[in-house]
Amino acid sequence: MRHILLYSTTVLPRQALAGEMRALGAADEIAETDSFETALTLLKQEKFSALIFDEPMAEQREILAQSKLNVPLFYLLSRPVEAPEALVYQKPFRLPVLLTAVIAAAARFEQSDDSAVTVGLWKFSFAGRCLSFENQEI
Repeated sequence: MRHILLYSTTVLPRQALAGEMRALGAADEIAETDSFETALTLLKQEKFSALIFDEPMAEQREILAQSKLNVPLFYLLSRPVEAPEALVYQKPFRLPVLLTAVIAAAARFEQSDDSAVTVGLWKFSFAGRCLSFENQEI
């Protein structure tokens, strides 16, 4: 199940991008937020296939870089910034190019071991279709 987090402080661009992603079937579920703190809380509570941050401030980019998320991360920025932890798209960008990149990155992530779900000592890997308990396959 493709689940994407979309953070933007501006309402209309966020809703437009989320609407396009829903219309194209790019994600099964899109969590939209205009609060960075809410985005961080959602990152702790839920599993996402991709993260899109529109115009994150330098401090916010630093927090995300230090988080070691292991999830495809996209920055939408109006000026070029070096960010090795994310794919940076400088505005204006072509929407089909961004959506293709998000879909491809999310699909690759879903096939990796990083997308596994852990509940206590149990771990289910979607890519390997494997259930393990205390690092022993069942």
